[in-house]
Order: sequence, then C-alpha cells, then structure tokens
Amino acid sequence: MAYDSTFDQTYSYDPDRARQLLAEASWDADAVVPLAIANGMPVSLQMAQIAQADLANVGVQVALQTLSAPEFLGRLQKAQMGGAWIVTMSFMNLSPGTLFMSAFPVRVPNPSNFASAHYQESIVSTLAAVDDQQLKQDVRELTRIMLDEAFIVLIAEGSGLQSGPVVARANVQDVAWDKVSGFVYQDIWLS
Repeated sequence: MAYDSTFDQTYSYDPDRARQLLAEASWDADAVVPLAIANGMPVSLQMAQIAQADLANVGVQVALQTLSAPEFLGRLQKAQMGGAWIVTMSFMNLSPGTLFMSAFPVRVPNPSNFASAHYQESIVSTLAAVDDQQLKQDVRELTRIMLDEAFIVLIAEGSGLQSGPVVARANVQDVAWDKVSGFVYQDIWLS
C-alpha cells in the first residue's frame, strides 16, 4: 500500500549536481562529517563504507565512528549524534501510523530534531484513517515530507536487527517476520 512509483525519480544519482550544490552552499572541503554506527552491526559498517566512498566522490570527507551499542543508543536518544548515523529500524511490518508513532528515527521527537506541525498532523491523520484510500493519501503525504525535508534517508529494509538483509534460497519456504521485524521460525521448511 505504501509504495508509490511517482516518487521513484525524486532524486537521481548526479555527482556533478551534488558538487554544484556543495559549492553554492560554500561547503568547506576540509570539513569532516562524522558518520556513527553501532559496534557489532556488520551491515551498518558496510553501508557506512559505501556512503563514505560516495560522499568522497563529491568532495565530502566522512569519518566513520564505531560506537559501543550503549554509547550509540545514548547519543541517539539525546539527539547528540553530531552528524550522520546509520541504525536499523523496526515496526516496518506494522501499520504506517504505528511506524511513525513508534520508530525512534521517524517519530517526534526524533534524533534528527525534526518536527513540523504538518508532519505531526500527517502522522495523526494516518493513525485516524479508517479506510484504505485515506490511509494511502496520508502515507503518500508522509513520504513526500520525508523526501522533501530529508531529515532521515531510509536506505534499505532489513529482515531483522541481528541478521540484516537476508536472501533466502528458493527452496526455503514460509520465511516470515513478526510485527517488529524479528524472524518467525516455526513455519519455515525446505521444499
């Protein structure tokens, strides 16, 4: 229900345009942006390394910061990351209203310190939607806000906190996740 192909081309890969925007913003080429990840999350490290290389390509230096899980979570909760960060997020399999009310990266308050009356009203409207058409409109508006404001960039959906993205073999059947993106093992079988 939430996927809307009209947003597919909102942004494109355009390093020349990125360099131009940085120049227009008088970006200091000597500045170093911290990119924090929680220790013990291999998929986060891989994603951070990709982001670091892509940003270096347009002239932005990124320093990876591997923090212990308690330190990372503490900074995240206090909105004291001091730059970019990569974290996993649950609640993707629940209603959109639950996602936007419960998932720490997108709820209000959030680690990005982003809040707007329109964003909060859209979340409330999503929670109050009683039919699929209204819910679809509300989710579309929340998606538009997230793309326009870019206070968080959702990169990929993983299968769970511990394992990250998973590709199953064709003979693995009935792979499922619970409401907070954890594996449900009891129905998995091999064909």
